[in-house]
Amino acid sequence: MAAVEAAAPRPDISAPAAVPRRIDDETRRELHRRLIGSLDLSTVGSRSEAELRAEIRLAAEELCRQSSHLLSAADRDLLVGEVMDETFGLGPLEQLLR
Repeated sequence: MAAVEAAAPRPDISAPAAVPRRIDDETRRELHRRLIGSLDLSTVGSRSEAELRAEIRLAAEELCRQSSHLLSAADRDLLVGEVMDETFGLGPLEQLLR
């Protein structure tokens, strides 16, 4: 019986990851506004969606790091994801479609 107990997997008891909270609309709008201001919109039509997604994700992540010092890493990831969904998809509906 002791061998069975010893072989049983033990649950991971490490520190829990930060649970993202709901990002308020004002924070999301501010990031979106700053993101639009930081992009060269004259080149948007000549680039692929994959290129635009990569550039916008990098820019959004950088803007979050610079100005959202009160947000946890999980909150920043959530905020960037929400802005990407609004930019390239159906906004909040994207979560339901996944």
